[in-house]
Amino acid sequence: MLWSKNMKRILTAVLILSAGLFSPAAADEWSTTARLNIPRAGAAAVTYNGKIYVFGGKSVNNNVLNSVEVYDPLNETWSITEVASFKYARYNATAIVWKDKIYLIGGRSNNKVMEKMEVYDPAQNMWSKAHEMHNEREGHSANILNDHIYVFGGRKSSDYVDDIEWYDAENSEWEEADTDMEDHSRAAHFNAVYENTYYMFGGYFYGGPTNTIYKLRPDSSNAAWTEIGRLDTPRAYGATAAIDSFIFLIGGETNSGKSTLVEIFNTGDGQLSRGKDMSTARSGMAVALLENKIFIIGGYTGSSNDIVDDVDIYTPDITAIVEYPRPGPQTFRLARAYPNPFNGRIRMDFEIPLSGTVQIDILNSMGQKIRRLENSFFRPGSYSLFWDARDNRGRFVASGAYFVLIRTREQHQILKITYVK
Repeated sequence: MLWSKNMKRILTAVLILSAGLFSPAAADEWSTTARLNIPRAGAAAVTYNGKIYVFGGKSVNNNVLNSVEVYDPLNETWSITEVASFKYARYNATAIVWKDKIYLIGGRSNNKVMEKMEVYDPAQNMWSKAHEMHNEREGHSANILNDHIYVFGGRKSSDYVDDIEWYDAENSEWEEADTDMEDHSRAAHFNAVYENTYYMFGGYFYGGPTNTIYKLRPDSSNAAWTEIGRLDTPRAYGATAAIDSFIFLIGGETNSGKSTLVEIFNTGDGQLSRGKDMSTARSGMAVALLENKIFIIGGYTGSSNDIVDDVDIYTPDITAIVEYPRPGPQTFRLARAYPNPFNGRIRMDFEIPLSGTVQIDILNSMGQKIRRLENSFFRPGSYSLFWDARDNRGRFVASGAYFVLIRTREQHQILKITYVK
């Protein structure tokens, strides 16, 4: 619960963020961590319960893998024995977490594109086979929209897939969406979902990499693809990660070879900005987001497509405010959060300069909103709120890093907090 209060100006532990568009490049950095046990390209990766899971991929000598590697950030090691191998070796597949299970979808064996889906239950350390997609696909994307798994794009043999499919869990079968890819079929495209809207960047089409940016909201009554911009350079087969409303496009293939480029797309204003480039050009990497750090895993390097076991970590500066320029001092202040780290509950003090609706959410390290604290109209003034380390279902969250997201119509601000049981 929030209440208005006259507060003394806090001179210490103050986080005052200057007005202006998000500019993560100012404090971006790249680092490395432990290498994979096996070099992999075209692998799929997810984050689950504080660890990174990497599935399959192609290794040296064209060996297609069915093994799983698990990264533990506490000791910075990869385990290849923690998770059972899946049945169908594959690369260029997708993996996604949904309702506490991990879905491995499509991909290619040595000589065939697959429509197969396997499901991993972490609680049982067990794989099971699930209903096949209608279409064989590699280089497709899998995203959660309308509380369903949706798959977009991809290729089957030399053809691009037009149909969009979603998984009906109640009946354990795939359904075709009312909307298809129309003339926007792509494979190995950059993609992400924000506020139930699907964003697609570049990707392969007949003739090579493309540079168009599209968005689609499948649940709208007149769902249609909308072109909203262009990449500076046509690109495909790179890595995508989304942190709140910002989508990071990393590396990939261009018409002149592999790229080190990092671009950040702001869904708020539709603008692209530059991040800090990778040190080595790569494509076909797996990607995972852990504690707002982007892990770039394996992939191809060089003109001979050498497969690597490198794991690089991109740490963008997300402690920033997004604000459309307006005259005068209009920013709000999230003055402090204390105690931080906390056990039990944490207090956050902030100031609102203008009347309006304020949304306050808690995000986990994957950028998922786990708790809505407020969505109310506020007048200018000083306010405080508490969080008791529970999610929207009243369950206590796990220890780790979380983010307070305070959003108004004109701007938003993120503050990192740490919960310790």
